[in-house]
Amino acid sequence: MGKAAPTGFARSIVEAFGDLIVQHKPLATGAVSVYNPPLQSVAVVKSVTICNSTANPATFRIFFDRLGSTLSESTALFWDEAIAANTTRLLTVYWPLRRGAAASTLGVRSSVGSALTFTFWGDVIT
Repeated sequence: MGKAAPTGFARSIVEAFGDLIVQHKPLATGAVSVYNPPLQSVAVVKSVTICNSTANPATFRIFFDRLGSTLSESTALFWDEAIAANTTRLLTVYWPLRRGAAASTLGVRSSVGSALTFTFWGDVIT
């Protein structure tokens, strides 16, 4: 059985942003892997929301390593982007994340542990 089609407000969210691909709130300040596209598929990230749920400003990083799991300057998509306290940022992007035989990794980092929630929206095509 497939999942039921969204209706109402949920349908408008899916049409605008796609389905939820992954959501993660890092507990510490190191870079962490949050998503690996399924083997022989493409995940198209259409937007990212970053929510700072604390009273302190923070910075974030987002990484994608197509051929492995290196989360560093060499695979950064965003690097030390500022986000104010108690705010949400919406990034409109178009990232086709392909995965062939090699592992690939989408990762994030927050400058403040347990402060930021990263939500990636889009479609997974298998």
